[in-house]
Amino acid sequence: MKKILSVLLLAFMLCSCGVQPAQPSANAPEKIVSLSPNITEIVYFVGAGDRLIGRTSWCNYPPEVAKVENLGDPYALKTERIVELSPGVVLVNRLIPLDVINKIKSSGIRVETFDPQTTSDVLDTIDKVADICGLPAKSQELRPEIDSLRKETAEGSKKLVYLEIWDNPPTTFGKNSLGADMVRLVGAENVGDRLEGDFPTLSEEAIAGLDPEIIIVPESYKKTVAEIIKRPGIAKTRAAKSGSIHIMNDDLLMRPSPRVLDALKIISQIVGK
Repeated sequence: MKKILSVLLLAFMLCSCGVQPAQPSANAPEKIVSLSPNITEIVYFVGAGDRLIGRTSWCNYPPEVAKVENLGDPYALKTERIVELSPGVVLVNRLIPLDVINKIKSSGIRVETFDPQTTSDVLDTIDKVADICGLPAKSQELRPEIDSLRKETAEGSKKLVYLEIWDNPPTTFGKNSLGADMVRLVGAENVGDRLEGDFPTLSEEAIAGLDPEIIIVPESYKKTVAEIIKRPGIAKTRAAKSGSIHIMNDDLLMRPSPRVLDALKIISQIVGK
């Protein structure tokens, strides 16, 4: 009986060890500042959220990030406060002004810049951030589902999808953007692939001429589908005529974060209807 109890106790201890959070390497930064909402999400995703000491006003996920010191929005950062905090690393994206980056670097603080533009880039960025934080890679938690989704939709209907990120003037995702990559990954065609630029603008007449089968707009418009469908260009599209106009959370639609999998699932469901 004692032998059985000992075996069970050992098994329990081994299982318990398996669920312990990964410990950072000895030279990992103890204090981290993130000046990009998507990178902030990644910091929490890889298990380094407890070391985050500063973030921007745009960083709104996960909810516990609200407790972290707000260092301003990306275009009005409290640079002196960032330097005063003396973080081991500052994580930024390409929106952060170069003069801010240079001032931080001149204070001897390490700065790492990220600019993920595709789903694959997001996964690579997750592993790079994990490495910087002295933690194991985490992208493998997302890769299998994303790969599975890609295979399931490989023979998709190639429906024409218009992802709108702004309405004045109408603006969409160009072919080299995350939004375009997500649409292609689920087996559809992105309207922006037919246009020039990273974030092409177009007229209502152009929207009507492109005649998308599916239209997705951000919820920040605070408009109902009934209101959106009244726009002159949209009203003439196949999407309007079939009722395939959808409203999606802005951050899921535009943010290259670990929640890209959630975004892909939503877009896949919409395209599959």
